[in-house]
Amino acid sequence: MLIVSSLERAMEAYKTYSPTHIISILSEDEPRPLFPGLEPSQHLKLYVSSEHGGPDHAKTASDRTNMIIDTFEDWDSSGNVLIHCAKGVSRSMAAAFVLLCMLSPKSSEKEIAQQLREAAPHAEPCLFMIDHADERLGRDCRMFDAINDLPPSSTTIDAPIVLLSAAA
Repeated sequence: MLIVSSLERAMEAYKTYSPTHIISILSEDEPRPLFPGLEPSQHLKLYVSSEHGGPDHAKTASDRTNMIIDTFEDWDSSGNVLIHCAKGVSRSMAAAFVLLCMLSPKSSEKEIAQQLREAAPHAEPCLFMIDHADERLGRDCRMFDAINDLPPSSTTIDAPIVLLSAAA
């Protein structure tokens, strides 16, 4: 199972769902949570010095996406993965969508995107990350188009903890 949360709710999600792996996607100025009992090798820390638009942001998103794909390309979907970013809306949702697409290489990207939206109406996956994953996974723009074709997300002040089935 994939568990997606905001930074604020990451510890709650960790205590509630006991993930075997964690992906932290944070900027340099955001607090870095510690997860007691989690082996360092099971915590992918994607920290960067800034969050800007333009070419730097695209490169950062590309680097993050490569790390996620490289780390989880042989994952058999056993155990739970907690993915969190500052708000639990963009970067973490993009990472979840990438992992769902990796685990279901023959599934329709539109169906996976709809599953994500149903579970998380507030999700606005980072298109820089989706675009790079789409290319890297050989999905011929279908991932990007699937996210782009979703209806507008709902506005939320407090993103809930979201559970997504990661069955391969």
